[in-house]
Amino acid sequence: MALGYNNNLLYLFVFFIISVSHTGMVLTNQNVNRVEVTRIDFGNVFAEETNQFQIWLKNTSDKDALYLNVQGSDKWRDSNPELSGKIDKIGPDEIRSCQCTWTPKKRGHCLVPRISLQGSYPFSMLQAWKVFRQKNEVIVFPKREGQRQFPPQIGINQEKSEAGVFQELREFRSLDSLRRIDWRSTMRHQALQVRVFEDDSRTSVRIFNWAATSHLRDFESRVSQLALWVDMAEAQGGRYGVALPGFPPVLDSGNQHYQRIMQKLALLEPSQLAYLELGR
Repeated sequence: MALGYNNNLLYLFVFFIISVSHTGMVLTNQNVNRVEVTRIDFGNVFAEETNQFQIWLKNTSDKDALYLNVQGSDKWRDSNPELSGKIDKIGPDEIRSCQCTWTPKKRGHCLVPRISLQGSYPFSMLQAWKVFRQKNEVIVFPKREGQRQFPPQIGINQEKSEAGVFQELREFRSLDSLRRIDWRSTMRHQALQVRVFEDDSRTSVRIFNWAATSHLRDFESRVSQLALWVDMAEAQGGRYGVALPGFPPVLDSGNQHYQRIMQKLALLEPSQLAYLELGR
C-alpha cells in the first residue's frame, strides 16, 4: 500500500513537470511572436569598424512582451554581429528601440544583417527565437585608416580676406586692413567701406587625388587613406573635393557632399586603377 502511494506521488511530479514544460513552451513562443521589427535605422557604416544602429520593435498584441534579447544572426555574411542589449518590456501596441552593433568586413554593397529576437520568459527553461530577414542593402564606407596628416602638396590655405565667405560691408575702422577696402562702395557712399568676411581665421580648401596615396602599395590601403582624409576635412569644416575618374573634384562641405564622396570611394574597383594612375 505504501509502495503504491509513493508511486502516485512520483507520477504526480512527472505529470507536473511535463505540464510546466508544455505550458512554458507555449508561453515562451507566444511572448516572442508578439513582437515585429518595424524598421532598422543605419547611420554611416564603415568597414572593419564597430558601427551602431537602431532596431525598432513593435508589440502587435494586447499583452506585454517581456525580457527579450535582440542580436544579429550568427550567419551574417562578411560581418561580425554582436549582442547589444536587452528589452525588459514592450507594452501592447508600443514601439521600442534597441541599439545594436555591426562590424562589416569589407566596403561596398552589403545586405542588411538578419536580426534574431530571442526570449526564455516565463520559466527560463526553454528558449524561443524569431529571425527577421531584410532584403535591403546598405553601402559600407571604406575603413578610415592611414596617415593623419594632409599631404602638403594638395592642401591650399588662404587668408579669409581672400577666400572667406563674404558677409557684409561696413565703414572703415582704424584697425581694419587696407586690403579689405571696397573702392566702388567707397565712391558711392563717399566714405571708406570695407568688406567683412566670416569669423574664421583661415579657410581650408583641399583637393585629394589618387596620386597623393602613391606611398601605399595596397589598393584597399589607398582607398582607406583617402577616406580618412575626407573624414578629417569634413570635421575641420573647410571645403574639399576628391578627383577620381568620372568624378570631378567639386569643392564643398557638409553631410550631402561627404556622403557623395564616401559612396564613390566605397564602390571604387581595382579595375579603375589604370585610369587613376594616368592622372599622376
